[in-house]
Amino acid sequence: MTDNRCDVLLLTRDQTLRRTVEKLRPPSAHLRCLEQWPSDVSAVPHDAQWWIDLDLHDQVPQVPASRFVYFYHRAPRDPDRYPPGVFLRKPCSSAAIAILWAGVELPCPAQPLPLPAPTRPAHVPAWLLDLAELEQPRLIERILTELTPRLGFAHAALYLLDPQAGVLRLAEARQIAGLPRTLRPQAPQSHPLAQAAADGRAVPVTLSPAQQAAPQTRGRVALRRWHEPPRARPEPLELLAVPLPPPPGVATAGLPEGLLTLTGRARGGQTEVGLPIDEVARVLGRCLNHARRYAAAVAEARLDALTGLYNCRWLYEQLERETSRARRSGGTLSIAMIDLDDLKRVNDRHGHLAGDAVLQHAARCIQSVLRHADSAARLGGDEFVVILPDTDRPGAAHVVRRLEQAIAARPTIIRGTPVGMTASVGAATWQPGW
Repeated sequence: MTDNRCDVLLLTRDQTLRRTVEKLRPPSAHLRCLEQWPSDVSAVPHDAQWWIDLDLHDQVPQVPASRFVYFYHRAPRDPDRYPPGVFLRKPCSSAAIAILWAGVELPCPAQPLPLPAPTRPAHVPAWLLDLAELEQPRLIERILTELTPRLGFAHAALYLLDPQAGVLRLAEARQIAGLPRTLRPQAPQSHPLAQAAADGRAVPVTLSPAQQAAPQTRGRVALRRWHEPPRARPEPLELLAVPLPPPPGVATAGLPEGLLTLTGRARGGQTEVGLPIDEVARVLGRCLNHARRYAAAVAEARLDALTGLYNCRWLYEQLERETSRARRSGGTLSIAMIDLDDLKRVNDRHGHLAGDAVLQHAARCIQSVLRHADSAARLGGDEFVVILPDTDRPGAAHVVRRLEQAIAARPTIIRGTPVGMTASVGAATWQPGW
């Protein structure tokens, strides 16, 4: 081996595993794949990571390495005889391999690392790496239902990072009341949970009755009747606040990817495998970061760059979902189609930038009419489609009139000159059995 640069040395004959590792390799990382143990171990850089397929190499000698990763079909009987590392069951998901690559530190340190001491490996169990889900709702569900009992607790709640607002928002809480909806870790005199998130370490937190959020109510609160017992004041709430840090090198303005709050201890303070809670937090932080970026990429791929409305791809997917829902529930579904009148005249007289401004203004007019459950998409050119769930034919006709009036009543201002625009709008209602 003449090349001195090697960030990961993969020892395997499993072509599926090799292709997955090679496919997800970051461009700046150097990967070397071998099917047998190297004859000259000293030629491998001391700061390289060794990713070893135990189905091929059951015997692992003591070699200097920055990290060991072990792949296996059957769990090894005696993991203590291997150098400390991460154990991952095959077949491996792409998300788990992506997390492994995220742990490759670049550039590598220049000084060689000493041989690892023969201590009990604090390996990350396969069930923890298997939590890696790109679909954010599924990831939240698995954290709150599968991970919580393994950590020794009965109830949990999860906050997620909103990078645009610089806050943590409560995504879901399982049998925990009194948590605030939003945390601002960087605000002075912030909530105890926000302070724990800013501190970056898992700490116990006790919320006094004054620090607990009031239950959510709709409308005005009615006066208590004489026969109703007075409401008891809430008891102090004891939680374990676990900040979930982002992967190394990911800038989140000093904020964690999320905050996991645990309560209702089900057994002792150790996790199921004695894994430190900080190691669990690092894995979850990477999972949440990947899921957040995946959700952002999916949303961006379904948005029209000019108007900010959804695009044609999203429209067809949403129509399929809404018609399936209406078919199951026997409900109603309508759509309204909008065609701006004579947009070519605006392009010819004022230029295409003015035509783009008219399209953006029309999109804002359409959004001002819609209800919370309605959605709009740009079909192409000057055509738009509005999806109206649970709306019958008379309701759709009412929306059509409002759309026509909104577009005609609000001219677009182009270089100080108001340019009026009208639209032709039609509606159709889905019928059960179609």
